Amino acid sequence: MPPERFSEFSATVYTATDPDTLIRDLETARRANARLYISFTGNQANFRNSSGGFDMAKWKQRVDRFRGLDLTPYIAEGTIVGHLLMDEPYDKSNWNGNPVSLPDIEALAAYSKEIWPSMVTAIRTHYDYLEGYEYPHLDAVRTQYHSRFGPIDDFIAAHIAVSRSLGQAMIGGVNVLDGGSKTSGIPGEREGRFAIDADELRSWGRRFLTDPYICGFLMYQYDSTYLARPDIQAAMAELSEIARNIPKRDCRP
Repeated sequence: MPPERFSEFSATVYTATDPDTLIRDLETARRANARLYISFTGNQANFRNSSGGFDMAKWKQRVDRFRGLDLTPYIAEGTIVGHLLMDEPYDKSNWNGNPVSLPDIEALAAYSKEIWPSMVTAIRTHYDYLEGYEYPHLDAVRTQYHSRFGPIDDFIAAHIAVSRSLGQAMIGGVNVLDGGSKTSGIPGEREGRFAIDADELRSWGRRFLTDPYICGFLMYQYDSTYLARPDIQAAMAELSEIARNIPKRDCRP
């Protein structure tokens, strides 16, 4: 989401491009009372090796660009919600057939804590991928619901159960452009996919927002045409009202 629209939403995912721009946009978010989930590394292509697999050294180099910044005030006041370490470590297609290992996921979180001890660490993945390992430095898991995943109550319950067992908080989310059911009738970005319609957005968004275990709710991804629809704007306004009346939750377990 462009920084000039921070005031229209209470939170967004923000990709940091350089230190000077980050501080400027953090100040914009502070004035707008917006909260940022920050990716310091950006697209996965930025930290793949020559064979297309995950490259830990490149990931660290991307993060190290911001090592010298004192982000403590923004973390303490809540402008920075947390550090999004990576997206879809489990997806073989992202990493030339070799998913990011569980020890490497913990190593990413530990590296972030070494630089910014008070910043929440989070990763987006399916709930079952993290099972079988311990993550003392990983605070939260970001999930993303699609209609094809089955009933939303079952989806949320399964993710919460594993998050609890691993000692992690949970950030909920939906894919508004490709995660809807066939009945929505709104063409998605991919062939055969559909965008979430206003009724789905209200229902699914409310379900995530009102669950006491879930500490945040994100919608992927920003699209000005989709957001300009009057029915979607009305649904967004209803969800915003719900969110405003929920006490802030810390994404720490």
